[in-house]
Amino acid sequence: MSTQAGILYGWGANHCGQLGSGPGEDIAKPIVIPHLPPVCKVYTAAMQAYAIDEQGKVWSWGWDAYSGLLGRGDVKGQASWLPASLRQKGSTGNELPQGDGGVATPAMIENLNDIAMLACCSESTIALSNNGSVWAWGEQQSVGSPSVNRRFPTKIEGLEGIVEVFASNGGSCFYALDELGKVWSWGGGYEGELGHGKRRNQPKPEIIPGIEHPKQLAPGNYCCWFLDQQNQLYFWGNGQSVDIQHKGTLRIKEPLKIDRFEQPTRLYVNEHYHFIRLANGNLITPVGDLVEELFDWQLDTTNPMRLTPIEQFEEINMGADHGLALDRDGKLFAFGDASQGALGNGITEEQRFYLPTAVPLNGRVIQVRAGQNCSFAIINQ
Repeated sequence: MSTQAGILYGWGANHCGQLGSGPGEDIAKPIVIPHLPPVCKVYTAAMQAYAIDEQGKVWSWGWDAYSGLLGRGDVKGQASWLPASLRQKGSTGNELPQGDGGVATPAMIENLNDIAMLACCSESTIALSNNGSVWAWGEQQSVGSPSVNRRFPTKIEGLEGIVEVFASNGGSCFYALDELGKVWSWGGGYEGELGHGKRRNQPKPEIIPGIEHPKQLAPGNYCCWFLDQQNQLYFWGNGQSVDIQHKGTLRIKEPLKIDRFEQPTRLYVNEHYHFIRLANGNLITPVGDLVEELFDWQLDTTNPMRLTPIEQFEEINMGADHGLALDRDGKLFAFGDASQGALGNGITEEQRFYLPTAVPLNGRVIQVRAGQNCSFAIINQ
């Protein structure tokens, strides 16, 4: 991941202030996120966003639900507002978050210093400092606390020497890789996604037995993929969306070796979509019907193969219903559902673009992040 700094742009859904200026109309083309210094990294959760600046400080904005998602204490007010653009469309507000909280514009999270990276679940976030410690805020079971939500960053005890952190897409658990190559997990675990051999929530981090030194760890929706240094693929958690069973159950409680794909080398996983890049460059998926929603697929019961030509791109980042693809020249392309302006091409209505379309940005893109109908890009100008 790039450590260069640049200007942060965003576009797409904005009803919860995801684009930094408070709740408002969706934005169909890229705009600068206000109130931020140059940033090195950007992250997004369901209706929140975060950025890390050059000094290792973390900035947050968007919807702050009752569990303290922004890490800045209480954001006052009820969820009683509704942007005019949504009222005019006859929206009842049912799609908006409920409970105590409000919307905040970008501001620094106090007392959180020298941060290297973040990982975001839907109701909690963790931060990895450069000294290897992990800090958490938000919903209780995901932040190392059995009973108390954390509205400010709190250090997770028992985790030291951590070099990388990960979050479940759509779920509520976290993973951490330590300097010895061990993988830790904690949080929500009812579907077996913690890999500990049990179906239960686990507020305290524990090592996942049987796996270490990952080439790639890729959490999905209540599940996780693991690719080792020899390109052997493993899976655990809820196997329903990827049609993986073991001993008659879709809830796989510990790492299971997957041999059905030939020479996997790279994983692209989010809440709904799971893609595996093979050594020959092809991109395949174990998923069935959900894939047709995002791509133009020619499905086969044994080997579904994607027709949309995105193998040419250096990096692919998957949102809930759209994707961002970055080429080797730093040019950004978007594909999938254009709803709410997620593709940055001026369209806000539901319309699917199977061929990647260029996002109108000037300058070299150094990092991207696709969220829930919104997108972010850091531009080196």
